[in-house]
Amino acid sequence: MMINKFIHLVAIASLALGAQAGDKEVHDFDKEVKPLLETFCIRCHGERKQKGEVRLDILDPDMVKGMDAEKWHAALDVINTSDMPPEDVKQPSKEERQIIVDWMTSELKRAKEIKRG
Repeated sequence: MMINKFIHLVAIASLALGAQAGDKEVHDFDKEVKPLLETFCIRCHGERKQKGEVRLDILDPDMVKGMDAEKWHAALDVINTSDMPPEDVKQPSKEERQIIVDWMTSELKRAKEIKRG
């Protein structure tokens, strides 16, 4: 039941964002995405502080083999709706936000396709 709900949510997110990533990685996590997460997210959702009991610094970026795809999906939701980062802190540029959203969407879609098979 939980997997079906997850697959449904990923499908909706992929359609809503117009994901065209297919099976290839859109952005390199270590080189492009992780530095952005460290700049805009980890100070409030890392080792020292876990606002909302959310910690992003320990999430496994491997959404196929790892166990954190649902947490990444939740993060995607709040980033995509601009609920995070909050308005009173430094915001990513449109391009930076798009890198994060594209990577999360691509990896969630890839995980969905692999797990479906």
